[in-house]
Amino acid sequence: MSGTGIDGGLDGGQPGTGSPVLPAPPPPPLEDTAFAALVAIMDTTTQQVLGAVPVTYQTRTGVTVTVRGIFDSSFLLSTTGSADDPGVEVVVPAVFLQLADLPADPMLDDPTLNIGGTVYRVFERRPADFGSIVLALKKVRP
Repeated sequence: MSGTGIDGGLDGGQPGTGSPVLPAPPPPPLEDTAFAALVAIMDTTTQQVLGAVPVTYQTRTGVTVTVRGIFDSSFLLSTTGSADDPGVEVVVPAVFLQLADLPADPMLDDPTLNIGGTVYRVFERRPADFGSIVLALKKVRP
């Protein structure tokens, strides 16, 4: 139970002193840690090993960049179910991208992507880890 103790201190304070024990400062955001840096290195290495492809990313406002991403034409996209709903699984094209490479946050943007000459729109966004995202795609035109 938390709150103020009988002697005016916070629970867990020094009994009888009336002085609270100050909480420890919060840890830095996980994105700012050495672990996050290691994940970024791992993601970059994975792109190199698995063969990232050029992806032309165009924001809703028309800013266009070409980045490298891991494209999967048969990504298994699934939703978790519940007691009343078993969930859904569907195979769709998807691309894994580094957020730092993009001109806008895809969680807030409605981009168009050109991969291998095929134009796609994003219909689902799944943050993958620290600084990367998987975008489930639907074909707009070949």
